[in-house]
Amino acid sequence: MKVQVKGQYGKKQIHLWALILGILLVPYARGLAADTITVDNDAILQNEPETVIRDIQVVIDGPPDQRERHAAMAKRLIGSYPMDRFDEAAVQASIDALKFSRRFSAIHVDSSSGAGGETLTFTLTPYRTIGDIRIRGKYPLFERDILNQMTLYPGDPYTPENLSAQAGAIINRYQREGYVEPNVSITDLRDSDNDSAVILVDIDKGPHYVLGRLIFEGNRGVATNSLAWRMTVWRGALFPGIGRFSEYRLKKDMDLLLKHYRRKGFADAQLSYHIDDPGN
Repeated sequence: MKVQVKGQYGKKQIHLWALILGILLVPYARGLAADTITVDNDAILQNEPETVIRDIQVVIDGPPDQRERHAAMAKRLIGSYPMDRFDEAAVQASIDALKFSRRFSAIHVDSSSGAGGETLTFTLTPYRTIGDIRIRGKYPLFERDILNQMTLYPGDPYTPENLSAQAGAIINRYQREGYVEPNVSITDLRDSDNDSAVILVDIDKGPHYVLGRLIFEGNRGVATNSLAWRMTVWRGALFPGIGRFSEYRLKKDMDLLLKHYRRKGFADAQLSYHIDDPGN
């Protein structure tokens, strides 16, 4: 059986021929982006071991309405307290805890000496968070189908580098659905209410493949009509303008047909397909 597949929607037609060959029958026989943390603690390294910590200050370089919340989080992560021994390893542990929290895009630590000991000042720049992800042009897929291809979720820390890895996975998903050259653009919008990022996913699916002719060869022992009805690529072709052909679905159909033959007693049955572009 031969299959003709072509692109629709006003673009140049694309012809694809699928040939199901040689069914040999023998009866019974599946953070963040690169680190942007910066730390300046040269002053810490120059202090004597016996020095004590006089005070710890946390400065949040971010929107005013978020400073209190981020400062409270940072204080919980900082493992040193006033009157503790000024210890380089303990301060470094605090820096590491802030870094691994993945809530701050920049960490700057200063130390100033006084009569009662050292004052540590942690200046922290919070990551923007993802407030929402909005998807346009998703049909015929559902929003959950698109989100499952992404590694970003509302509430996650956000950096522009995160966007670059998202489009490819979404494009692959639409190609599996039979679209020829889908295009996906992802941009971020600033939420003026809370300075979070709103991710906008804009999908232009473009034309899709459709099934033309399907030809079986070597299908001894099983009727052609019976095989065709078991194939989703064939049933989809019954709805012109809606049914899409994709090689991914064809492969799934091949697996189903092979199981069908083996249930009928052809244990050594083999099935293969070949896609040939007549334009080449």
